[in-house]
Amino acid sequence: MKLNWFGGEPLLYFYEVVYPLSKYAKELCEENAIPFIATITTNGFCIDEKMIEKIKEIDLSEFQITLDGHRERHNKIRNNNGEASYDKIIQNINSLCRNIQKITVTLRINYDNQTLKKQQAESILNDIDLENRKKIHIDLQRVWQTTEHRNNAEDGIFALISTAKSAGYKKVSCSGGLNAGQFYNCYVSKYHYVGVNYDGQLYSKSTFDNPTCLKCAYLPLYWGPCPQKMVELKESGIDHYCVLSYTERSMKERIIDLYESSIKAMKQNVIT
Repeated sequence: MKLNWFGGEPLLYFYEVVYPLSKYAKELCEENAIPFIATITTNGFCIDEKMIEKIKEIDLSEFQITLDGHRERHNKIRNNNGEASYDKIIQNINSLCRNIQKITVTLRINYDNQTLKKQQAESILNDIDLENRKKIHIDLQRVWQTTEHRNNAEDGIFALISTAKSAGYKKVSCSGGLNAGQFYNCYVSKYHYVGVNYDGQLYSKSTFDNPTCLKCAYLPLYWGPCPQKMVELKESGIDHYCVLSYTERSMKERIIDLYESSIKAMKQNVIT
């Protein structure tokens, strides 16, 4: 069983909701010999040492945490009633990686052309402790309001990806990347997945609900748009919506990235 927490900000109700429900689910799975894992999408601000100890109790070991650029830019966009949040989030990411042995953190960096400037991009990558980078997947996602400038950014993206790879990060992708042997683009689109909305409604969506995806030659490698986007656009043309239509990297570059990351993973598995 895989229990995924998504918000809003789920850690605002960690002790009231996330911890007790996860603990109950884990115990239920243990009683029935069912594997259990919990994951969460969070801004990373609310984490502290006390919470990390509770996180370990419920096998919460997959995190997606977002930054909106380097320190100055992030703090301008996202702060806690005026209080800067960048340093605390970075501190919490390092603390999670240091205290949880089997953890994977997807560090989503929302970017625009300003973020891609070499000095700013490298400052983000250098803020993560070297020994923790092997547990972190860098996921670059363009700020959707700036998509009209995407044609001028390919060199900056390539440079940032190359820098992240050489800096020791586990994996680097842009706009989701490609997957081999993983037949979903998001946990929400898994075949047996059911989403529970904030109002209690249940929903389920997959790539196979999109006729455009079913005709795509890249379907085995690229599994379509975000399921939430599919729900939002259902009445306004999801049949013609394609993630690849606004990608900033060529399919050739993406396939090479996939090959290199797969070879790297195979070598690491052989070594370990």
